[in-house]
Amino acid sequence: MLVVGDHFHVYFNEHGPGGRRLAVARAKVADVVAAARRHAVTVWHKYRDGLWNEDGLSGLGSGVLPDCDARGGHPADLHADAAYNRAVGRYMITRWCFADGVGRLYLHLSRDGVQFESQHLLDEEPGQWMPYSTFLAGERDQDTHDMSSVGSAFYILINHKSAANYGLDTLHRRKITVTRE
Repeated sequence: MLVVGDHFHVYFNEHGPGGRRLAVARAKVADVVAAARRHAVTVWHKYRDGLWNEDGLSGLGSGVLPDCDARGGHPADLHADAAYNRAVGRYMITRWCFADGVGRLYLHLSRDGVQFESQHLLDEEPGQWMPYSTFLAGERDQDTHDMSSVGSAFYILINHKSAANYGLDTLHRRKITVTRE
């Protein structure tokens, strides 16, 4: 989840006609907080074809991240994390793919939390799924405790799950340094 302007953005695997896609829904932060204080819920809207007018529960969202080539089995999956990068002024999200027996974790950047730029390969390992990656602050980001934003140097905690033995997990921490182009 990201805070984009005055909205929460939540990213998810959308299932519907044409298969699965990686979609986004939003609601105003103030509305969500006010509803939570009343022990109620608020209305969310999915992004579809340039508009935020699809019902959050029953509507159909557009794909906001590219799908992977699923020739080897598993399509793109959004069991991942999102954060704002203060150094480059972009929202970031990770996405993993498993194709042709190889797991890959990608980083995508966005100016608006909807239109994501091309992918950057972060990790690649044969026979490994890579769900549940998490952004971690760098050494100089000690003021950021919720990991919702990071600076120019940060870490990604990557969970490798064996595709052959799903109960076998290993954790890897990768340092990422970004620069403004």
